[in-house]
Amino acid sequence: MKMESEIGKKPRSEHIYNEIRNAILYGYPGYLPGTLLNENKLADYFGVSKTPAREALNRLRNENLVEVIPYKGYLVSNPTIQDLVEQFQMRLILETAAVELAVQHVSAVQIEELRELTKEDKVYFADDFRLNFRKVNLEFHTKVAQTSGNSLLTNSVRQVLELMQRALFHNFTEDEMELHHQEHRVLIQALEERNKELAVKSIQEQIELSKQRIFNYRNYQS
Repeated sequence: MKMESEIGKKPRSEHIYNEIRNAILYGYPGYLPGTLLNENKLADYFGVSKTPAREALNRLRNENLVEVIPYKGYLVSNPTIQDLVEQFQMRLILETAAVELAVQHVSAVQIEELRELTKEDKVYFADDFRLNFRKVNLEFHTKVAQTSGNSLLTNSVRQVLELMQRALFHNFTEDEMELHHQEHRVLIQALEERNKELAVKSIQEQIELSKQRIFNYRNYQS
């Protein structure tokens, strides 16, 4: 019976972890940086005991998405400048490598899948187009990594990009989103033409522009 109990508990903890992690990464109301999360309230919300809620929060703490505040709860952390510097460094290394491999391995079907993600109706007809753009953008860059044919590299790219979602695209305008789509189309064209130099240049310029925008925004906020 104990084994059955453990098996039943893990899916609940996994579900809670995924739900809270997604809410933090995408900045859902109630999960913004500086918000205090209470395991009792989360347990009530998800209809579970405190144990799976605590397990989920401890996993998030290990990812530095929350920090423990003794006798109070778990505080949603705010990425520091150093966090962002390190994330951009990793993103540059990983996505450059992914694109270099993608030029060699990308298929015609994958090219069309990437083009589909640059269509305006994927973003602008959503209720929250900014949030939807962030999800589509994550899917686009993950799919580019997938075309490399290296699953370990793909998982690493996605992991870094997920951690960066809290900082990316806040207060983004529709014009800025269209500019991103244009940059994506340049990358797709370079991949289709097997133009390694242009593909690498394109992805590195995209990363640098994102970095400049985020750091300029953070400096303005501070």
